[in-house]
Amino acid sequence: MTNLTKGNKGKGSELVVRIRKNIMRSFDIVEEEAKITETKGISGILADAFRANPLKFLDSASKFTPKDINAEIVNTIDVSKLNDSELAEIVLATQAKLAKNKEPIEHTTIQ
Repeated sequence: MTNLTKGNKGKGSELVVRIRKNIMRSFDIVEEEAKITETKGISGILADAFRANPLKFLDSASKFTPKDINAEIVNTIDVSKLNDSELAEIVLATQAKLAKNKEPIEHTTIQ
């Protein structure tokens, strides 16, 4: 088995992010191919796996979902009431905090 972290001590979180991005890209490829070939996309494939063996499917799926989510709301602000300098201050503070933690952010669009 190849050691993916060889020579990259402390880079485990970067590796996890990279693997997740590649998994998501592979899902995109399957979806794109499904549209062209009129075959099953990811949802259809997952549904088949669930039908075939629900317990195995749920066990596997649970490995890719968060075990526990802790969220603490410190402060809420009506953004529409902030002026440009206040918004800029919040953005800069957030960027500084993220840079300090060196954690990548995945952007999600809520529709």
